[in-house]
Amino acid sequence: MTQKIYTTVCLAGIIMLCSFTPAMHKYYLSLSEVAINTEKHTLDVSCKIFIDDLEVELNKLSQKKIDLSAAGKNKETETILFTYLEKNFKINVGGKLQSLQYVGYEIEGDAVWCYMEVAKFKGKGTISILNTLLYYSFP
Repeated sequence: MTQKIYTTVCLAGIIMLCSFTPAMHKYYLSLSEVAINTEKHTLDVSCKIFIDDLEVELNKLSQKKIDLSAAGKNKETETILFTYLEKNFKINVGGKLQSLQYVGYEIEGDAVWCYMEVAKFKGKGTISILNTLLYYSFP
């Protein structure tokens, strides 16, 4: 009887201890928004990605240490960022791959908002999106 109570208390303690520790799996996510701008005839793309996760991807792509939150924007960093975005965010309209134009990025807390657009958007045809941001480092 004493052994059974001891085992039950130990098991309950282990369960309680595990419930107070951080989760073993970290979540990796990005938020992407595509909006039709009828005034400018563009397709506006906004992607919100956690800075540390995005920097992991950019470091792999460039083989350099990328720091998006460093003071002052660096042209080389922006080129690397757009290359990554262009490679991992594809928009097809009516079955035709659209060319993305880089607009810029801004830091918001621990995330970065990246902005792109499709110019001369006519709004005809089905829009399909392939988003593989963060996919290769965090499948």
